[in-house]
Amino acid sequence: MRAVLLDVILGVICLALITLLGVTLARAQPASCQQLPDVLAVLESRWGERPLWTGQLSDGRRAMVVAAPDGGSWTLMIVRPDGLACGLGAGATWSPGAGQPAGVRG
Repeated sequence: MRAVLLDVILGVICLALITLLGVTLARAQPASCQQLPDVLAVLESRWGERPLWTGQLSDGRRAMVVAAPDGGSWTLMIVRPDGLACGLGAGATWSPGAGQPAGVRG
């Protein structure tokens, strides 16, 4: 029960940070936006990235993290209700959080 509560709290914190990051980046510079299926196809073919996590935001948008299963590259994006996916950031390495064992879906 405690682990589930910790996962929920961490998820809420992540959503809040992603939302704040999205607002900050949207004001700082225009994001590169394309239709979600096109973006996912490119990320899969170039870097082997697949959807890892999606969270619904209160304004109707979704936050999405796609990542290479081997812990390599990752991409963070916001997906608008009209299907446009806008990149917010990307990186070279990632690892699963300590709150949930690898391979367990929540």
